[in-house]
Amino acid sequence: MLAMILLCVLGISEPAVATVAAADGTTDFDTRCATDRLRGSRAEASVRLQHDGRVHTKVTSELVVHVPSGWPLAYQLLLSEDSELYRQAVACLLRGESPGDAGGDGRYAEWRSAEPEVSPEKGGLSFRATAYSWIDTYDDYNDMLIGPWRIRVGADSWQIGFEPSGALDSATWKAITVDPGSSGAADARPAPTTGKGTASLVWKPGADESAPEISVTVEPDWQRSLAAQHNRPLFSFLSGAGDLLSQLVVAVLLLYAARLERRRNGGGAGQGQLDAEQRKAVDSLRVWAWITLLLALLVDGDDMLFEMFWWDVDIGMYVTQATGVLLLVFARPARGVVCAGAVLFLPAFLALLLWSRLTPFRDAVPYPFSGWEDVVATFVVQGCVVGLCLLGFAAAGWRLARDGGLLSGGFPLRMRWTGPAVVLGIVFTAVCYVAASERNWRRVTWLRPHDVAEYGTNHIEYLADNAYWFAANGQNWLFAYTWVLTGTAILGVLRTAGRLSTGSPLGAKPDRLLLLVFFPVVIGLDLGWYAESGALSWVWLLAHMAALRLMVAVGSSRVVLCLPLDGSTDALGATMTGPRRTALMDRARRYREIHAKLRRLDQGQSDDSVLVRYSLEQELNGLHSWSDSSGQPCRLPPRISVVDAALSLGPEDNWWANGKRGAALATVFGLPASVLATWAWSVRGDSWNTALHYGFGVPDVLLAFFYWQLGWTGAGFVLGALWRRLPGRRGPVKALPVAGAFGLPIGLDALARWVMNESQNSLVLYVVTMLLVLTLTGIALDLESFRGENRYWQSRLGLLLSLYQMRFLSLQIAYLVVQILGMITIWEFFADAGGPPPSELRRSEGETR
Repeated sequence: MLAMILLCVLGISEPAVATVAAADGTTDFDTRCATDRLRGSRAEASVRLQHDGRVHTKVTSELVVHVPSGWPLAYQLLLSEDSELYRQAVACLLRGESPGDAGGDGRYAEWRSAEPEVSPEKGGLSFRATAYSWIDTYDDYNDMLIGPWRIRVGADSWQIGFEPSGALDSATWKAITVDPGSSGAADARPAPTTGKGTASLVWKPGADESAPEISVTVEPDWQRSLAAQHNRPLFSFLSGAGDLLSQLVVAVLLLYAARLERRRNGGGAGQGQLDAEQRKAVDSLRVWAWITLLLALLVDGDDMLFEMFWWDVDIGMYVTQATGVLLLVFARPARGVVCAGAVLFLPAFLALLLWSRLTPFRDAVPYPFSGWEDVVATFVVQGCVVGLCLLGFAAAGWRLARDGGLLSGGFPLRMRWTGPAVVLGIVFTAVCYVAASERNWRRVTWLRPHDVAEYGTNHIEYLADNAYWFAANGQNWLFAYTWVLTGTAILGVLRTAGRLSTGSPLGAKPDRLLLLVFFPVVIGLDLGWYAESGALSWVWLLAHMAALRLMVAVGSSRVVLCLPLDGSTDALGATMTGPRRTALMDRARRYREIHAKLRRLDQGQSDDSVLVRYSLEQELNGLHSWSDSSGQPCRLPPRISVVDAALSLGPEDNWWANGKRGAALATVFGLPASVLATWAWSVRGDSWNTALHYGFGVPDVLLAFFYWQLGWTGAGFVLGALWRRLPGRRGPVKALPVAGAFGLPIGLDALARWVMNESQNSLVLYVVTMLLVLTLTGIALDLESFRGENRYWQSRLGLLLSLYQMRFLSLQIAYLVVQILGMITIWEFFADAGGPPPSELRRSEGETR
């Protein structure tokens, strides 16, 4: 199936390859481009550097040529963009004597948002070509070519040179502009004719003068200079070390939590010696922590070794296979799944041995290629390796969910559904990878002659080279989602620990620690990346944990269940046993009925109603009578009504069940939020164009929706699990600490980004969206607490009005409206439409390694 689909994709995208070389290659450039007929043309060129608010400096080039109608190739500019004549004319104006872009001349860095604009004007045509790129790499040997500009990126300074096509040697240059951005220019030669704005330099040659050999030196700020060096070995090594340290921190915390869980002893519901189900979940968590550490050493370690030492693509293939095998060994699935893993392992392993013998130390790429069948065969072998990882991923997730009791009825892992799911996933991913490789090929070779044999040969070699990196890059791509498995392992232990803790808040130390780890792993954003380096990313993992702990601790004095009873030293929560919950719910309903009667009495006061009112007030007073844990009479805490006490318990009898209900509700409210966040994250601006040209870009866009959806669901679970420990008497107030714990690290990250003069992207939008989702979830949890009364009300809105004791829900509605308006405002002003630099694309082209 994989081979058939790839053949269809390649067959559709394969350009026609002529068997005879075109005559263009043997024609002199001046003759072919009729350069003498361009003597009456007028031209303008400009380049602009944008440093502020970005990780990498963005370079935008624009070339405008007023082509005279007497140029023989002028009409070719009006032809189809797929026409060879069109390519020839455009190449004459933009490329000069070397239109080939796949020969290592740096045109991989050049991007264009649209084809050149051609419009008629008096005496000829106006030709406008715009290109852009990012200065996101430091290279001592290769320069960046963007339009007619050559940029040499050094460690401390950047050299900008003007090198237009030789076809424009006889053109009249109206203006040549260099805008070095906020950093300004350190040097410029020859001296510019004039200036423009605050920093732009302008050259205006005379009518009989050719374009000057312009050279401008720019000394960027330290932030942009540092970001441009992120590919240097030491910088990349430190970034990989930070990512590896993050995995190490998580693994150590999980091992410590598992040790605490196994040491549980003493009395109390849910606090006794571990039973068989709990031991199974805890052991699974402990083993998974070690597996996570080993996977991090495999996946991140090979990248770090490559950056510092020699590395071969074969090593990446072996590491990818080892990753899949390790996951399968951990999962211990049924025999059918093991056999499927062996079927995926053996062909790729044998092919690796064969290719290594044929082409040792040659990046293991089997040159030369005889045709498209080699590309398909390479993709099939690579697909087997990635399929092995996918199968191991699914099997590991199944074991963690099974051991934690998260799968009802055991739900055995069967190949009847696992096999098709894995095949569908790998085929879809491979097709997207091929399509992205094809788009990149067409992007960088758009001006090369397509009707020569060399073009077809290079096309095959390019795709085969990309195919050989499919598994090595796919390994890193898949490993980025292992947080889903870690979250599953944590939930399994929390379920077994929380199923017996009836009537008590989340209080055991190992449970609190696991919830603190769950928060950054599943809910928190991947922060701490500055100058495209993740060396400090592990700090933000700890920051998320500290933020949640801080938010809960700050409001501990206002937690309803922690307030002391009036006339007793006991806290309210200590008296909330199972049977008393039912009595409290009955009192809460009677409390609201009495208040409804009092409101009606207020509307029609009379002498008789005074006695009725007094009787109702006496009954209200009696509803607040209570008894402590020893049976001594007391009263509910001051300023706390029976409704407040009932709402503080949540809809279920224990914190785990409350967490489940909160997760289910947040999943529903998070659906539109996931669509919005995915759009801001992966689609808006240039992000979609980047996704289309990155091998795993389209799958990442689809997975981004589930990434956000799991984030909202996890936040709802945390809200429900901590419900009895959160301050406030209503759901919207209880949502504030969890949203604050999500937003506080983002605020610190935004401050660091401000120091680094980097883009804020849509960070504030995500915080406001999280607050909105949790606010709605909190309101829904309040309603769920009294779901037994749904049959007595015509609508849930009427029940909500009764619970919140408000004649109209104006305050709550206004609160939600403010959040929605704030989210829209932030969308307009804070969301970055520029998109990230396409640094990921180098992975699909094999340039990172």
